[in-house]
Amino acid sequence: MDDIFRYLNGSHPRDTWSFDAGSPINNGTTQPTFTAGQVPLWSGSGQSSTQLPGAPQVAGISIASVTRDPTNSAFNFPTLAFNAVRDISLDILYIIGENVPDLNIDVAAVVGPHVSDDAEWVKMMLHDVDISPAAWSSRYGRVWAIANAKSSVKIFNQALVDGFIKGQQGVIDVNNLIKELAAKFGITPTLWDGLIWGYDTLIALAKALANDIPVQIVASSAPGPDGYSDAVSCSGFTSRLVQVMQTLLITKVISLPSGITAEQRVADRFEYRHIAQGYDQHSKCVIIDDFLFYCGSDNAYPNYNE
Repeated sequence: MDDIFRYLNGSHPRDTWSFDAGSPINNGTTQPTFTAGQVPLWSGSGQSSTQLPGAPQVAGISIASVTRDPTNSAFNFPTLAFNAVRDISLDILYIIGENVPDLNIDVAAVVGPHVSDDAEWVKMMLHDVDISPAAWSSRYGRVWAIANAKSSVKIFNQALVDGFIKGQQGVIDVNNLIKELAAKFGITPTLWDGLIWGYDTLIALAKALANDIPVQIVASSAPGPDGYSDAVSCSGFTSRLVQVMQTLLITKVISLPSGITAEQRVADRFEYRHIAQGYDQHSKCVIIDDFLFYCGSDNAYPNYNE
């Protein structure tokens, strides 16, 4: 967590009040300034920082929230659009790779680590265009904590995969292009289902499992018409995670002991469950090492809210 806050607390020209002005993680005394700060927003609105009502002050730690202008429902932070473009692009890259004969890797998992929030060129780019890291602090914190877990990862979430663009015109356009290319090469195409998989979370889970950390995920009920059900089956998520791990082994992002395969490690250490059909869950909780607890309105699956 110290590493996370060193990253988030760094001075930023457009974030003079949020995490930067909040108290440090250890024995801090300063408080958020409670004033709106102007950030480079397409909507031209500002951020606001508020002390959470009734939040206890533990060891001098202040708790601040980063929220959007309630009068504007559009993308308020450029980083949200950046995350959306990144996630959707990786998923399109994945489905393109699935249409390449005899290519048995997840192409998006090859590219994913190089476009992560920890990639130096990404940090420099965001800084150069004055995008504040505070706007995606919960996302970054969750991913970092999962990847660096020491004993256990427990996630309780509606889903880890988002279907918010499923069936929309953009997905149809991508699939029409895939069909055209497949026809030219005489292959049967694999079409995109429109689901968005957060590769930052997939790669973090793979790193935890590579370190022999047990991972348990409880999601909402199995895929169905209910808006609160999970977007994928348990076996579907597990097989995709195995493919990601196999790719990260090839690219040497992770390693496993000799004789242990990604499939074996996932079978031994990974558990993905749905609650009973008809009982939806809307929780957003992550527990790391039975020590760090995150509970928020910000979902672990890609949905681009603050």
